[in-house]
Order: sequence, then structure tokens, then C-alpha cells
Amino acid sequence: MAGGWPERDRWLSVHEGRQRCLRCAGGVPLHGDRFSAGNGGQSATGRGRLPFGDLGTTLATSTTTAILPKATFKKGTYNFGVNWQATPDALFYAAARRGYRGGSYNSPLYDAFLSNVQTFRPETLDDVEIGTKLRWRGSGVNGSLDLALYRGVDKNVQLAFSTSQLIGAGIGCVPEAANTPGSTAPLCTTASGQPGRRIPVPAATTYVNAGKSVIQGFEAAATLSPTEGLTLSGGLSYVDFKAKSVTNDPALAAVFAANGRANPPFKLRQQPKWTVNAGLFYQYPNDVLNGTLVFNADARYTSRFLEQDFFLGSKFTVDANIGIRDVADSGVDVLFVATNIFNKKYDYGSFGSSAGNGYFSALYGAPRVLSVQVRYNFRN
Repeated sequence: MAGGWPERDRWLSVHEGRQRCLRCAGGVPLHGDRFSAGNGGQSATGRGRLPFGDLGTTLATSTTTAILPKATFKKGTYNFGVNWQATPDALFYAAARRGYRGGSYNSPLYDAFLSNVQTFRPETLDDVEIGTKLRWRGSGVNGSLDLALYRGVDKNVQLAFSTSQLIGAGIGCVPEAANTPGSTAPLCTTASGQPGRRIPVPAATTYVNAGKSVIQGFEAAATLSPTEGLTLSGGLSYVDFKAKSVTNDPALAAVFAANGRANPPFKLRQQPKWTVNAGLFYQYPNDVLNGTLVFNADARYTSRFLEQDFFLGSKFTVDANIGIRDVADSGVDVLFVATNIFNKKYDYGSFGSSAGNGYFSALYGAPRVLSVQVRYNFRN
């Protein structure tokens, strides 16, 4: 079941033992990243030498390289878990962990006034989770229920600030930059007569450790097998996001103020609040063509979610397949597959949309697709 919390299944293993037990596990790794980079600049020569070799004479009017300073990022993480096998069919667990996203560069080389945003630091997510996994059997009816609740605090969130069109002679005068050592930005005077500099921002997007947020929710998944060969399944997940604060770097905030710009909104993107799915699987008990007849259908609903500057609408799709496994005891499986059976039209992504420029574009999801899949299983 798709849900709102990434990488949970990667590390959390469910102990399906038949004994009552209490297990604990943990770790405290240290993550480290080191970067160095070069990027193009401007010169009056027609020949350039890059750190990784001479490219020879080119048709370019200028080819020089600016070397960004080395940047090293370190951050400790942790991962602790405890689970209790209360009965052979009931497991309860709790976990606490820290996720890590490494820092990196904003490039190309920024003016000395913006030296603090030349790099952005690691982002961390500290979360706790509790859950249970239950199984039951009896009287020909089997089932399962998995439930998880989680809450995480995301710190130093690497927010993308739009810094396009902050170059050229028409940008605002920044009085805070007037006496910045090493700045090469042109001098200017504000409308109130204060000395300053016109600080350019050479990148269209600048990442800043500006955000703090809380993300929480739950996931539930269940199965029910009321009779031989038939399994019903369902899942539900909910994600709640709250932005706690947005704090721009003071130097970049001064550039924004001089150019009449505000901090961007801090919102969770590409994540629906609700996800619901349901499935039906049936395996016919008798042989068909000396093989096994199977049928599977899956329905999925996702609520609307934010993509770039706009919301993409909710969607509901149904997929199904039917076929025979091991036809004539040959090791060959043949399946007839239909995706998006009802040929629903929906947006699954956006490309180049911009609220500031007043336009929206979307990428349509795949229409109904019918196919035949043939697979051969090699045997010993």
C-alpha cells in the first residue's frame, strides 16, 4: 500500500515468529558528504582551461571557470526500534529514527554578499512511529490488519526560492551590501539616498535551509479471505502537513526586499492527503487447460495534490488482469491485462506551470491500455 511515510519498509522487518518475544534494535551512523565544483564564468579570452583539461580553441567568446570552495557536511543519524510478539498472530512495535538529506551547492558562483547561500546544509527528519500487525485464522476465514501511526519533525528544510530575473541593471539597490568585503556588484544609491549595491542572483532557483515542518498521519491495510481462492484487500493512508516556520537567509532576504519579493509559500508538494485502494484476487480451484486460472482487480483513489504552483485533481482508476498460470504444465503464464479500464482522463504531473506568469500545463495520465503478457518460468 502506498502511503505518506517514505522508506519505512526498507528497515522495519516484521518478526512472524511463533514465540512470545521482545526484540530491540538500533544504530547511530554518521553521514558525511564532501563537495567541490567548478562552473562557467566570463572573460575576454577566446580560449579557456578547465580544471579537468584543456578543451582547446573554441568558438565561444569567453570560457573561464570559477571554482567553488570545498564544502563538507556531517550529520549523525539514529534508528531505534522495539517490537513485541504478544501472540503468534499479534505483533506490536515502536520506532524512532532520523532521516538525512545531504547539503550541496547553489551554483554558479554568487556575489560575496550572498556567500552564506552558496551552499545549503543537510536537512533532517526526526520521527516516531507505533504500529501493530495482526493475523487471524479459523473456520475457513483468514485475514490480516496492519496499522501504523507516525509523526515527524522536519528541520532545516531545503526550500527552493525563485530567484529568476534578479540580474541586470534594473534590479534593486541593496543598502545592506554597501560595505561587503569582496563584493564585485555595482555600486548604487537607494531612492532614500543610502549607498548600496545591485546584487545579482545568477541562478533561477536558490535553495535555502529556511523551513521547519511537522508531518504526521496513519496507514492501514487489511486482507480478508472468506473462502478458498478468494482474497479481498484494502488500504487507507492519510498525511497531515503543517509548516511551522519559513526563515530566509538575511542576505537573500535583503535582496528580496530591494526587489519587492516575498518568501515563497511553504507547502507539501506531490503528496495527496488521502490514498485509498481496494483489491480482489481469485484463484479458481480446478485446473483450466491443465493450469491455474487467476483473476485480479485493483481500484485506487488519490485526493488532489500540489504540483509546482497548482493543484492536480483527485483521480480514481481501476486495473485488472485475468489469465492462466503454468498453461498445460509448460511453465508458461499467459495474462490479459487492462489498465485504466474506464479510460479516465486525469492529470498526473505538471510541466513548466507558473502562477507568477499566469499559466498552467499538465501531463495526462495513460489512457486505457490492453495488453497480453507471456512469461516463461525456468525450472530446475
